[in-house]
Amino acid sequence: MSITVTPTMIRNASVGLYGHDSISDTSLHEGTWGVFIVVEEAVINTLTIRECNTDYSGDTLAKDDIIYGVITQIHLDSGNIRAYKLKS
Repeated sequence: MSITVTPTMIRNASVGLYGHDSISDTSLHEGTWGVFIVVEEAVINTLTIRECNTDYSGDTLAKDDIIYGVITQIHLDSGNIRAYKLKS
């Protein structure tokens, strides 16, 4: 699914107007999120962000770290994050 992302959508996602997903398992999660906040230190297995070439595999993110972008896949090795949806 392809969506056109507007600045308003990113702003609304960052304040949770479209809802969120809490992710604390090691399954692959697919969706369309605009931001995620680390609730408990998290180790990234796979993180796919549209138009971003950064490889987060194996990175450890500290509590309260925030990642912005059009996030389409999240796969954790450990930890707990809250991913805010780009649209409902």
